[in-house]
Amino acid sequence: MNLAPDDINLTDPCLFWAQEPGEDYIQNIRELGQAEPVLIMAGPSEKILVAGFKRVKALKALGEKVLALKIPPADSRSKGLIYLLTNQGQTLDQARIISCLRYFSGLGDISEQIWKLLGIDPGSKIQGLWQSRLSLPPDWDRLAAENKICLECSQVLEHTSPEDLDILYPFFKELSWSRGNSLNLLTWLTEKSRMDQAPLSAYIEKLKLEQVLYSRLSPNDKIKIILKKVFQSRYPVLSQLKNDLAQRLGRISRGSRWRIEHKDEFESQQIQISTTINSQKDLEKALSQLEQISKSGVFDDWPVR
Repeated sequence: MNLAPDDINLTDPCLFWAQEPGEDYIQNIRELGQAEPVLIMAGPSEKILVAGFKRVKALKALGEKVLALKIPPADSRSKGLIYLLTNQGQTLDQARIISCLRYFSGLGDISEQIWKLLGIDPGSKIQGLWQSRLSLPPDWDRLAAENKICLECSQVLEHTSPEDLDILYPFFKELSWSRGNSLNLLTWLTEKSRMDQAPLSAYIEKLKLEQVLYSRLSPNDKIKIILKKVFQSRYPVLSQLKNDLAQRLGRISRGSRWRIEHKDEFESQQIQISTTINSQKDLEKALSQLEQISKSGVFDDWPVR
């Protein structure tokens, strides 16, 4: 059947990936026409779209009729499944996956068929992560869609109180965290909160993290300072050791061509010493400086005093 676009109801929740057509898509429809019909369920008073949102919107923009195929009436779960099946091949980023899971979880348990259609093995670790994500408020879905928080963070946040989630939310809304940094931040915060038996809000206020968040510093500097503050609070002894060591190694190499580093968090006593040279003269100078370092006795009581 051919229908006017305005006669089709485009608001059914089963269209959980509904997306406005871009200019290229509209141009393709203009040049090639509608290659396949959209799917509708026709009731007594309205025609409900089940699949083909972009096509309807593109045809409306072109002032064209919509070729539609009428399918038998179905419940919300079946409509969602039809929509999912007709959209196989879509790029399944976090935003799409969570939109789909939110729809089906709102109807009850998510079936194994749905998980498999999303490329997620039932019983797998990744399924557990997505189930944890579903336990978070929908506001956090937007953060995932913007790649501001990784999926693995869901398990850390799963048992966090609504009040603490509200406190944490701005830190991810305002800043874009890498996977490692976001996991470190949340792990250190929640561990310290449990150790002190205090809410995250009190802990964040004590460290004055919100002052850093809303300061005029660059986003990268904010992240570095926030992580440093939380790390120092969670691991005060280790933090002091790291600071003392950094100062000590800095004094050793100051004024020389050599860079001296200890990178493995005191899991070994290994020190990395490196330099860059451009000529024989540079090499001779570097070797002389290295000899002075070796004779200074600065490593006699290594690794720490």
